[in-house]
Amino acid sequence: MDELFEIKSNDNSCVIRIINYGTHNLLVTISKGGLIAKAQVYKDMNTGLDTYFEDLANNWRGWNGTKKWTAFEGELEISASTDKTGHVTFDIELCEGMPAIWKVIIHFAVDAGTLEKLAEDARSFESEISN
Repeated sequence: MDELFEIKSNDNSCVIRIINYGTHNLLVTISKGGLIAKAQVYKDMNTGLDTYFEDLANNWRGWNGTKKWTAFEGELEISASTDKTGHVTFDIELCEGMPAIWKVIIHFAVDAGTLEKLAEDARSFESEISN
């Protein structure tokens, strides 16, 4: 089973974990140094995480601007941009509640070469949680 989707920074100092959490939710955990933030994200009507990462992988050489994916109710937002040295910078925004009781924004980089693996993992994850 692939009921876990994970994004790690180049140096593994930052980890984003998204797991299936019951019938209607995902549990998203951000870990960076001493920071650990967790929030439930409504998963029904959330689609396209696999498509989002597939688009990033298909454009691994870079793109203009920022590419975003946002959960249906806005509790999780993933933004990605590229630089000329083959790095992808992610900004992950996680909040609890709507309106937000708290919000965490984390910024980290991965090598563009990891995008294909992330796309594969996202496809497996979406397939598992939709069954």
